[in-house]
This record gives sequence, structure tokens and C-alpha cells, in this order.
Amino acid sequence: MDGTHVIDLKGDSPGGIEQTFDPVAGRTYRVSFSASRHLLMGSDADLTVSALSSGGGAALATLNANVPVSVSTNPASTTLWAAYSLVLTATGPASTLRWVSYCA
Repeated sequence: MDGTHVIDLKGDSPGGIEQTFDPVAGRTYRVSFSASRHLLMGSDADLTVSALSSGGGAALATLNANVPVSVSTNPASTTLWAAYSLVLTATGPASTLRWVSYCA
């Protein structure tokens, strides 16, 4: 369902989401996604995406991004999206992908 789902990680306060999946150990995966600032966000929009080994252990990969200003406060404005990707090599039977926002 490419491009049909959106998650707001800011809301009234910073937030996050995570999902555990069962990769094949030793296989390399690329996680691609797009990010945009919410219409009413302040100037800071930092996003950290992490891939964690089984049980929330050591990070297999981490991406820190400052999502660029992409919309104005005009509701008629077009939302612009920035593309990101994270590459990880699985080390065991379970990994967790975690997105966390750090917004002012």
C-alpha cells in the first residue's frame, strides 16, 4: 500500500511507534519512508529511526533526521515530503523498527 498510510508522531507532544518483525539473520534490509512536518509544527522537527536487535538490544542501524520545513500555516499549502532510508543487517530471528519524534 505504498503512499496510502500516514502516522502523526507529534500531535500535542512528541511520540513514536515501533513494530517487531522476523527477518532472516545475516540478510540486509532497506527500510524506506517519507517524512514531512505537520501543518502547525514549530521550527524543530527531529526524527530518529532505529533498527534494534531481538529484545531491544543494540542498535543495528540508526538514522537521525531533521525534517525540513515543508508547509506553511496556510491550509491550502501543499505538503512536501522528504525521502529517507535506513539499511540494516539482521542478526537474529527478531528485529524492531522504531520511529521517535523530538519536536518542540
